[in-house]
Amino acid sequence: MSSLIIDFLKSELQSFDLELTIKTDGREEVDFLIGDKQLYLQSIDLDTTQRSIKIAKQGLGELKDNLFVALVLIIDKTPRALYLIPSK
Repeated sequence: MSSLIIDFLKSELQSFDLELTIKTDGREEVDFLIGDKQLYLQSIDLDTTQRSIKIAKQGLGELKDNLFVALVLIIDKTPRALYLIPSK
C-alpha cells in the first residue's frame, strides 16, 4: 500500500480524533489498528480500468465485530474518499 494512501487514511481519522497504528503481530493482511479495532486496508483506483474490487474471505479471516474494511477511493491519482465498512 502506498504511503500516500496511508497518509490520507491517517489524516482522515485524525479529523475524528482517531489514531491509526501499525499492527506488529498477527495476520499480515490486517495491518492497522484504531484502538482495539482491526483494519483491513483496500484501495480502488478509479483512474484505471479498475471499477470494482473483491475482497476474499481468506484475506479477512474470521469476521468479527472489531474488524473493519477501510476502502480508499483514488481519483486523479489522489485519495479522495474513505469508507469504513464493518466486516460482519
